[in-house]
Amino acid sequence: MLLLTRIAVIIGILGLFLSGVFCYWLSGVTLFEVYHGLAHLDITITMTLEIISAIDKLFLGTGVFIMALGIASLVIAPIPLPVALQFHDFHHLKSFFSSFLIVVMAIIFLENLAIMPEMVHEPNSSGSEILFSGVAFLLATIALLLFQKSEVIFPTKGGKAH
Repeated sequence: MLLLTRIAVIIGILGLFLSGVFCYWLSGVTLFEVYHGLAHLDITITMTLEIISAIDKLFLGTGVFIMALGIASLVIAPIPLPVALQFHDFHHLKSFFSSFLIVVMAIIFLENLAIMPEMVHEPNSSGSEILFSGVAFLLATIALLLFQKSEVIFPTKGGKAH
């Protein structure tokens, strides 16, 4: 049973690494298309949004790689990582991931703001989409922040409150 668990964890870690590589690849494709448009002197606001989207994909890929290294370091064998990337338990790793999600959600929200003028001119749009998406991102951010602070508020059985 222990062997099957280790195999499942290794498959998950490999899946994370492949996801990170895919994020990097998508970012490279996006940047190639943008720079191809720049070569033709066709500069638009859409290109700026594509660059931001490519940077977001690079950031997402980096976060996924860090998650994979953190899981491998916790479950398989300790990996000598910089102090900022050393995880002591799964709660610490999940706390890092929730911080990472907050930043990714903020970037996605800003991308949505950039396309908002196009959405408002749609016949079925009332313009309230930005309010509802903003409130949804706010609630998700509050939930993730509460999760991060949950170990401080509700310490684990063996740990102490900070």
